[in-house]
Formats: sequence, C-alpha cells, structure tokens
Amino acid sequence: MGEEILIKDGVRYRFWGYDKGEDKLERIVINHYKEIFGENSLCFGKREIKTKAGIGTIPDGFVIDIDSKKWYIVEVELAEHGYNHIHSQLSKFQRAYKKPETRSKLADAFYKDIENDVKKKSLFTSKGIGEVYKCLSDIVQSEPIIALIVDEDTEEVTEAGEDYKAEIIKFKTFVRQGTEKAEKPVYIHSFKPLYISLEIEKPRKKKIKKEAEIYSEAGHLMTALPEIKALYEKLKSSLLEIDPDVKIRPVKHYVGFISKTNFIDIHIQKKALKIWLNMKKGELNDPKGLFRDVSRIGHWGNGDYELRIQDDKDIEYITSLAQQSYRKNSK
Repeated sequence: MGEEILIKDGVRYRFWGYDKGEDKLERIVINHYKEIFGENSLCFGKREIKTKAGIGTIPDGFVIDIDSKKWYIVEVELAEHGYNHIHSQLSKFQRAYKKPETRSKLADAFYKDIENDVKKKSLFTSKGIGEVYKCLSDIVQSEPIIALIVDEDTEEVTEAGEDYKAEIIKFKTFVRQGTEKAEKPVYIHSFKPLYISLEIEKPRKKKIKKEAEIYSEAGHLMTALPEIKALYEKLKSSLLEIDPDVKIRPVKHYVGFISKTNFIDIHIQKKALKIWLNMKKGELNDPKGLFRDVSRIGHWGNGDYELRIQDDKDIEYITSLAQQSYRKNSK
C-alpha cells in the first residue's frame, strides 16, 4: 500500500506516524482537546483511579463538557497494542468509575484544579454557573463516556471498545513535505470532532417496522470471514437441536436464540463469534471454565456469561451449557 498523503492549497503533507511512541500522540490530543470535545469543555490531567479490589489504573485524561453536562474518561492508544491490552484498560476504567468513592474523589480533584486555574474558573462564570462544585458533582455522578482515541480504527480496536460502548476517534497526523526536519515542522491533524458526532445523533421517530424486519442473519454475517460463517452455521445447527420450538431473532447487535425468552445470544464478528448465556452469575455449571463473568462489564447480549470462539472444537460443550440456559429460560 502506498504512502498516505494530504494536499492542501497545492502543498503535500505526508502521513506522520507516532513512531516516537504513544506519549507523542497523547500530547497532541491534549493540545487539541477543545477541537475534539467542544469549545466549552475542560481537560484534566492523568489521575489514578482504583477498582473495588484496589487495582490502580491511570487514564490519559478526563474531560468535562459544560454545555452537554457530559464527562469523558480519555484513553489514547496505538492500534498496534491490540485487543487484549486495550480491552484490559477499558475494563479497569469501568470497574473504577462505578465506585461512588471514585466519582467523589474526582469531583474534589476537578474542583481544586478549577479553583487554581483562572481560565477554567472563568468558563463557569461566563455560563452563569455560581455553584461550581455542585455542577461538577452532578456531572460526575452521571455515567461517563469512554473516549478511545487511536491512530488507526482497526477491527481489534473496534472489538475492544464495543463492550464498553466507547466512542472511538481516529486521530491521524500529517507533516508538510520539506519541513520534517525543521525546528518547527508544520502539521495537519485529521479527526472527527466528538461533540459534533454526538450533536447530530438526535432522537429519531419510532420506526413502524419491527426490529426483526430490519435486522437479519444475512446482515450480521455480511462482514464475517467464510470460516466464521461456517462456524456460526455449525453452532446454530447444534443449538436448534435442543428443541424444535427454538426461534431465531436477529436484533441490532446479535442474533438471539429464544425459548420463552433469549437463552443464548451470538454476536458475529469478522474473525470470531462472541456468545452470551442468559444466566446470572453463579447459576452456570461450567466445568471447563470457558465462559467468563461479565456481570460488571458492559456487553450487548443477555446474561452474565461471555465466550469468544474462533473454531468449532468446543461446539458440543457450548451446546450442553446452552441447554442449561434453555431449561432456565423455558420455565
């Protein structure tokens, strides 16, 4: 693949990778946070937050948008770090911010920062907000949005952010040709502002068509590799043998298999299937320990148990566990 370039006013700009590491991308993002999050947003630096188990994690920053009353946990990542690293980071963020103590400490820290910064304090004054601490506390008590800012929006990045409903922003930098080695290189940054993306997502009128008429198995399978399509069909066939009355209901993010209600849900990805069993934590007898507990992690499907598979070696075993969920959800 050839080198990516931009042309502005007849001048060429070459793609400039973050070969000096993630720190460089972090600094650029923080310098341009108002262009990303909105003119009336405030950025707060790195601060450790801890999970209920006391595991510390440090996001790359926090942003509060005074206009929308939203707040963001900001994580800057290079896509090359891959699914496991990014997923682990977002998981710790979610576990930490769910603690009331964490939110209270963050509100205190943000308030102290504002009191010591005339420019930040003046933003509240210009908005007619007198009770700064109450405003901050009210915002921080709401659920944050995880802003995942990456150099490339790869499939692994998308999958890692999916469980946590992260907003993914692809941030790319280009350098003006001929200034690469200059004392002050000339850069152009390419990204989609988050505040604009959220503004245009206005509530839509209810559609008359039913969800089952909008979504289909074929639609879910469209981006899957041939081997994943075959894997889905094999698992589907095995699940339908549980009972002839099992129905299939595709919805936006997964395909549900239903008795009286969903007993197993399958999200079809390009290179894998993600499976959820509709059982509460502690109800599943899983001797092999294949399924993981997602009771405290955001996820699309029903239930507290999740598994990601890429081959058919455990199809029979997975079906036997699905039978447990079927029996529970058929009562």
